[in-house]
Amino acid sequence: MLLAVLLQAAPAASDGGIFEYVQYGVLGLIVIGFLLGLIWAKPAVDRLIKDKEAAEAQLDALIKTYEEQVIPLLREVDQKVVPAITELAQAVRDLRRDITYPGRKE
Repeated sequence: MLLAVLLQAAPAASDGGIFEYVQYGVLGLIVIGFLLGLIWAKPAVDRLIKDKEAAEAQLDALIKTYEEQVIPLLREVDQKVVPAITELAQAVRDLRRDITYPGRKE
């Protein structure tokens, strides 16, 4: 909002770039610095650091859970389910072979 006001207050035909805001003084430059991200407030930086550390802790916990619980479960499923599915598929093939369909000539 403040940036829109500053842009409207600036002359329309000026080509001074960022230097045209010098007319607003030091406070204007500070506000422009905050709006452009050139100046960071310490509480905002501290909050970002805390959020980053919390996200890293969650990621570490997720990786640990995945390594300790999900991977062994997938290995167990692979060892038990795949042979059962193979046996089932073979039984279906045998059943299809043994069934005589109407109109089928052998």
